[in-house]
Amino acid sequence: MTYEEIARELGVSPRPVKELIYERVSREERLARRAQKNSDQKRSPEEWALQALRDAARILGRTPSSHTYDELQAKGLIDGPRSTTITTRFGWAAACELSGLTPNPRSPSPRFGSRTYSEGDLRAAMRRITQLVGHCPSLTEYDAHRQAGEPTAAAIRQRYGSWLFARSQLVG
Repeated sequence: MTYEEIARELGVSPRPVKELIYERVSREERLARRAQKNSDQKRSPEEWALQALRDAARILGRTPSSHTYDELQAKGLIDGPRSTTITTRFGWAAACELSGLTPNPRSPSPRFGSRTYSEGDLRAAMRRITQLVGHCPSLTEYDAHRQAGEPTAAAIRQRYGSWLFARSQLVG
């Protein structure tokens, strides 16, 4: 039986059922049951991940952050991969949308959560630092002069594939 079916039979919410099973059933046994369940259902890894997001949202009553999702997953309250797997495969916001959820707004702080920068954001930051140092900055120079809220050199390099190509595209 699923957590929901057990909860319905007992007349309780699914969360305490999941918590009790998490406390009493070893991680290895839960993983073995999960693997069996996934093979029985012939679910794709992508659908498994998206269903886990929907399950987390149902438990929370809102779209989960990746951190909250991982907490639910670690407690055994949802059956799904780690958030890093989902983020690598889809991107967190895109996975939320594919799951039928409204993505959470981006964090305004560069220290908490990931941000998505527009082409204009990248260009403005690169041009500002180029003017400041007097030449196209190296990756190290860029990060040394980057202001809070501006994209990191790593974010720019990831978007363009290489630092040299990014500089040629953004500084022109």
